[in-house]
Amino acid sequence: MLIAVVIVFLICNLPTAVVLIYTSVHIPTSRRESALLRGFGNIFNLLAAINAACNFMLYTALSDKYRKYFCAFFVCFRSGEPRQRNIAPMTVDRNYSYEIHTMNSSLR
Repeated sequence: MLIAVVIVFLICNLPTAVVLIYTSVHIPTSRRESALLRGFGNIFNLLAAINAACNFMLYTALSDKYRKYFCAFFVCFRSGEPRQRNIAPMTVDRNYSYEIHTMNSSLR
């Protein structure tokens, strides 16, 4: 999953990086070149938005755990009846009352 996310990130953001490097080294001299760079900038901004949408789709498609927590958070319905949650209820840490913990994430 990590490899897929990184590949999509590179495909969507590498063109923007190339144009930014090009414009930092070379100042557009003609109107045509300036318009072309502006058009590419708009296309590459669209690619960045597509990257954000693809990340959600990749995580949903490739991770059972992500899908489970996503469905539990939004209370997925199955045949008209709400599905029971398979995760622990949210608890508040007494030492840090402003933080809400939803998953145990310990490194071992």
